[in-house]
Amino acid sequence: MAPMYNSKGEQVSGFVRPAIKHRGCPKMVFITDGNVSKWVVDESIPLIPSGTPGLVGMLVDKTRNPTVYHPNPKMAPSIHYELISKHMSPEAGAAYRAQAEEWFAARSHLMGKYREPVPVIDCAPLLELYSKYKNKRPPIGELVVAMRLAGYPESKVENSIKWNEKMEEREEERQKELDLFFGKWPCASKTAPKARKVVQKAIKAVKKKM
Repeated sequence: MAPMYNSKGEQVSGFVRPAIKHRGCPKMVFITDGNVSKWVVDESIPLIPSGTPGLVGMLVDKTRNPTVYHPNPKMAPSIHYELISKHMSPEAGAAYRAQAEEWFAARSHLMGKYREPVPVIDCAPLLELYSKYKNKRPPIGELVVAMRLAGYPESKVENSIKWNEKMEEREEERQKELDLFFGKWPCASKTAPKARKVVQKAIKAVKKKM
């Protein structure tokens, strides 16, 4: 074993652990869900742990990490690429716009789904209709007119028509089930009155004094 020297030039004995070399920045991956975008460490190649506990195990895992490193990850284009391209030269702007469109098209499955805006509903026509019929179900025709005046979309109106038609088809069947139920148990929610015993009082003969 060759002799070792310290920084002062003095000869030292024993083994000196070599310093771990810095291997650059870890490989990053850009992810987005349409609302939040960020760079994260690429974990496509998992770390193989050594099983050694403590600081020594952490250092061994770092040296055995098979993740590919590169110093300068390629930045993703901005979502405002159309506005940015207008301030470039025609050639550079066209190239930047084409690159951005290609990048976003390749990651379209990561973007958030578009949600239709919630319609503004005016409840006045429906309140007027239900106050007119009170405990009855309003006719389908008048209900459809009230829903359209209230601002409901056609999909909701069609679902309401189907539901009311289904309820009307099963009206007789439901009435038979209710009659059968209350016919078997007419006083299911009421307590039967208790029978009272009638006790006859004995009348004693009273003798009058002479």
